[in-house]
Amino acid sequence: MTLPGRLLAVALAACSLSWPAHAIPRPIRLYEISAVRFSVDGLGNRWIERGLLDSLGRFQGQSVSPVFESVTLPPVILNRTVITVEAWLAYGNLGSEAVGNFLIDEQQGMIRVSQRDYYLVEVAPEPKLDLGDAVNFSTRGRVAPGEEPLIGGFVVENQHRWVLIRGVGPGLARFGVPQPVADPHIVIFKNGSTQFQFFNDNWGERPDADRIAEVAASVGAFTLDRDSKDAAYLIELEPGAYTVHLSTDGAGGTGLIEIYVVP
Repeated sequence: MTLPGRLLAVALAACSLSWPAHAIPRPIRLYEISAVRFSVDGLGNRWIERGLLDSLGRFQGQSVSPVFESVTLPPVILNRTVITVEAWLAYGNLGSEAVGNFLIDEQQGMIRVSQRDYYLVEVAPEPKLDLGDAVNFSTRGRVAPGEEPLIGGFVVENQHRWVLIRGVGPGLARFGVPQPVADPHIVIFKNGSTQFQFFNDNWGERPDADRIAEVAASVGAFTLDRDSKDAAYLIELEPGAYTVHLSTDGAGGTGLIEIYVVP
C-alpha cells in the first residue's frame, strides 16, 4: 500500500531475542523478575505472595497463599522482597547484563524457608529501562485541515510490544515552537489494512490517562497537561508494520509524532 504524506520509517525491535548467525548478540537486561514476599497480618496469619518486581521498585502481586504453621519464617525475610536461588541463577544464565537492574544481598546470603533457598533482592541504584536498543523516535512537521497528515511509520518485530504513541501540538508551546497545532488527533493503522485500529483526540479524557502519564514519565517523555488537547495512546501491539497519522480539524500548525518503546 502506498502511503501519502510525509513518512518517517523507523524500527522498534527492542529486546529482540533472535539474531542472524553471523551477528553479535545484543545483551539482554530484564525489566522485571519473578519475586516473592512473606508477611504476617494483624491476626497472626502468615502469607506468601508471588509476583513480579520491576526495575522501578514496584512489586505487583499475582497470587497469595497461606503459609503452614509448621514452616519457620526467619524474621529477616518478613515484608521483604525475595527471589528463589533457582530463579536468580536461571535469569543470570540469560547473559551477563540480564539481572543488571537488580541486586541480591550477598552479605545476608541464602535464607532457607521450607526446604527452599531465597535471596533478598532489590533494585539496583541506577537501573536502565533497556540496553542496546533505540527506545524513542519522533518526527515534526506542519499539519492543517484538508492537507495530507503527518505520518510516522514503525515496525514491531518478533514479539508483542507495549508502545506509547503521542501526537503533540499544544505541548510544544513551552519549548518556543511557533504556531503549534491547537487540536491534533492521531490515528494508528496496521499496514495492509485500510481500516484504522486506534484513535485518540484528547489524551486526558481517556480512562487510562493516569497510566499514560506514568509511562510517559518512566520513558523520559516531557509532561503533557492533563487538560491539553494533545493526543496519546498506550497500546500493546502484535508484530507487524504500523503507521501513525497526525491530523487536525482546527487551525493548522506544527505537530509532533512520538513513538516510545515501553519496557
